[in-house]
Amino acid sequence: MSKFKRSLKFILSGALGLLIVGGILYYVGLGKILQKIAMLGPWGFLLFFLNALLIFLLWTSGWYVLLRAYGLRRSWGKALRAMLGGYAINFLTPTLNLGGEPVKAYLASEGFSSSGAEVVATIVVERFINASSILLWALGSGIYLSLTPLIPPSLRWGLIIWAGGGMLLAIAVVLGLLKRATLVSRFAFWLQRWLPWGKELLKRVGTEILKVERELHRAFSEHRRAALTTLLLDLTAATLSYLSPLIFLFFTDHQVLSLGELSLVFSLGMFLAMFLWVTPAGLGVAEGGMIGIFGLLGISGASAVAYSFTIKLPSLLLAGVGIAYIAQHGLARLLKDKVEGGPLKDEDTLDHLGANPQLSPADDNGPNP
Repeated sequence: MSKFKRSLKFILSGALGLLIVGGILYYVGLGKILQKIAMLGPWGFLLFFLNALLIFLLWTSGWYVLLRAYGLRRSWGKALRAMLGGYAINFLTPTLNLGGEPVKAYLASEGFSSSGAEVVATIVVERFINASSILLWALGSGIYLSLTPLIPPSLRWGLIIWAGGGMLLAIAVVLGLLKRATLVSRFAFWLQRWLPWGKELLKRVGTEILKVERELHRAFSEHRRAALTTLLLDLTAATLSYLSPLIFLFFTDHQVLSLGELSLVFSLGMFLAMFLWVTPAGLGVAEGGMIGIFGLLGISGASAVAYSFTIKLPSLLLAGVGIAYIAQHGLARLLKDKVEGGPLKDEDTLDHLGANPQLSPADDNGPNP
């Protein structure tokens, strides 16, 4: 895709987000939303903000543990600054929440000049563990929610099927890690052999997945303690994220959500997160989704939009600090490149994984595609 098309895509996605937000503000009422945010009060806002900040610091600490385990002597402050830079790109640009990872690797490895492949390896493992911790919480919430009367029977069966599929996938992933099996890449290569179309694409996908699988095997065999520590930190962060709506609604609506209600918000919120990349910072998409989710609990649209806006405040602050750090180091072009499709692309992360001979797909014991 050309730079012009990428720039146009970014502008159109931002315009779409603003259009949706404008419609929501007209429908709900800006005054009601601001009133809800004001009802949070200084202590409520402080608690909510500190909760969001602690989540980010736990993510950073998990990555820092992996960096140290891989023999990369980066200070915690350097890891934090690189994390902020990557987070800024992820939050502000619509890139399926992966666009900031090459930037984070670039910052942590000093422009890929120092242990670039090892830094990238830690990022791949950290992203997998982070996603796994969230999915574990979502899976547990979904199972619990399917046993409550909060959702209609039609949705309940869909949730049971989703939870059952998630359990099977989790079992397959765990068995793959324990047995050092490359199950997902094998499946991609199997599809490549049997499907009459998409063979080249499936080959590329299988090769990239294989790199990730081999690095995960390495992490959970050579650096098991660090990987489990990171998992524990990320699970704690997911727990704090689970409690975010409880904090907000306690202060604004004087309502204490039950365990089932929290599970509903968290599970559907994770599903909603899959679509936040459509617009910068999920603008409009997040607010519309939250109206639907909170509506299932009988909570007003004003509270839903106020909650979504309040979540964005600490995120915007963290992203602002990240952009300032990028600009301070003369790397402001990285953000422009992510929008316009410049030299630093998402696949650079996996390309540097392939630079490590231990991760070469040619050494795989699985089927040869």
